[in-house]
Amino acid sequence: DQLSSPSCKACPKGFFSSNNDKEKEACGACDAGTYSETKAVICISCPDGYFNDQLNAYSCEECPKGFYSSTNNEEKKACDACLPGTYSDQTKATLAPTCQLCALGAYQHSSGSSSCILCPAGKKLTASGASEDHDSINDCEDCPLFQFSPVEGLSEECYPCVTARVKGSIDCDG
Repeated sequence: DQLSSPSCKACPKGFFSSNNDKEKEACGACDAGTYSETKAVICISCPDGYFNDQLNAYSCEECPKGFYSSTNNEEKKACDACLPGTYSDQTKATLAPTCQLCALGAYQHSSGSSSCILCPAGKKLTASGASEDHDSINDCEDCPLFQFSPVEGLSEECYPCVTARVKGSIDCDG
């Protein structure tokens, strides 16, 4: 084995020496998005759900909650963020569908989020379907006149009240 002979030097983790190298003393650095073990002849791409943004890496990091890394992300230098209006509470996520739409009554204005924010009392969010319907507090609508909501995260119509004479009422004055 040429790599274990006295004239060859084993490359440390994060570096590699290909079998084609004439100078076995020269070790190449692994690029970001790849890693290597000791005595490596190639650098290995980070697996789906992992990334690394460093040169000379000997391991990859898990994509955090709110992010994912799939086979479409060939470089694996960073994880892709869930879009505003969506979230992911999983680490090592591998697909964009891992990012779930915020539930009715909730929104998320930031990308890369692990949870959604409940609409405040006096408001409702009943629209479903697209992340654009849940990506801003402005998607939370005021309860109309003669209706109120004392709860956060209302996902249905506000409660009727003949004495609620202000939009966005949080209690029934009657």
